[in-house]
Amino acid sequence: SKRGKGFKWAVHRVFGGVKYFLPVTKDLYSKVSKIVKKVPHTVVPNVVDTETFYLHDKTISNNFRFVHVSTMIYQKNPHGLLRAFKAILNKHPQASLLLIGPCPPEVKDYANALGFTDKNVRFTGAVLYKKVADYLLSADALVLFSRYENLPCVILEALCCGVPVISTTVGGIAEVINEQNGILIEEGNEMQLMSALSEMITRYPAFDREKISVNAIANYSYDAVGKKIHAIYQQVAGIE
Repeated sequence: SKRGKGFKWAVHRVFGGVKYFLPVTKDLYSKVSKIVKKVPHTVVPNVVDTETFYLHDKTISNNFRFVHVSTMIYQKNPHGLLRAFKAILNKHPQASLLLIGPCPPEVKDYANALGFTDKNVRFTGAVLYKKVADYLLSADALVLFSRYENLPCVILEALCCGVPVISTTVGGIAEVINEQNGILIEEGNEMQLMSALSEMITRYPAFDREKISVNAIANYSYDAVGKKIHAIYQQVAGIE
């Protein structure tokens, strides 16, 4: 809605010739349909390289390891995440938070102002794709506190690794996260995030990591997503 007339004209022109729309979530389809005419569609989720992101044995630790993966910009609400994490440390001093990705200096400064030590909060900076998988595989849970999203690939990657997820219910995230694989909270609600962090630690043994991984791979692997796209292309081309 904030783009110029030329961009809007181009979008309408493109959708005027669309035979089939492949949004990654129902939420995205709903939002697009309010802007352009409705067209035939099938939800086809983002894909995960399951040769890189998959479940296997992780190192044992006495700490409960939360991991956050993002660019840590305003959209991702890192300041709110840090405040909520700080608030639970008195109850769960064994918890740690690893923040992966390029980090603006003001976010690190804020973490220092909150009095975190390396024992509880660490920043990795930008890392290679394979290293993200290594960090996820050694984590207990992924946590996102985004203000808005569509369907973050890191959520699907975490699930393929058998890692349960805490996330705000924005965009299409609620379409993939449920009681069996994570905890959903309201956007911007730090009290709910504090509660979810604590609940994840205490309820963690109830999460079936193998089941989380199997279900995710069945939906988000190259093979699964490729078959969906192939079937749609055949349908559009009129091939039986």
